[in-house]
Amino acid sequence: MNVAAAIVGVFNQGSRLTDAVDLGDVTAIGEASTPLSGAAPFEYFSSAPSDGVLSMAMRSGRDAQCFADNEQDMEMCNVAKAMYGGDPRTYALCSSRAAENYRTCLGY
Repeated sequence: MNVAAAIVGVFNQGSRLTDAVDLGDVTAIGEASTPLSGAAPFEYFSSAPSDGVLSMAMRSGRDAQCFADNEQDMEMCNVAKAMYGGDPRTYALCSSRAAENYRTCLGY
């Protein structure tokens, strides 16, 4: 007998599911204690130590545009590769040009 048949059999006898299944210790939501229930709440500080790192990691508008252009160039390389029957030389040449354009855009 599977679980569904057992549950249907319990309900057909007029009893409740909780009478047939042992659920263990069940407490209402918000009444149970948790391992961190006694922990002190933390406070938000606007000058967290990582703020400098995050600002350094952000891209400038030019860098973001160069990245977007490179993504488009690489997608066009995938298209060219497919058009030429999967020729790896076509993709290699195209991706090399895309990388050169990206470096030029960044100013390297």
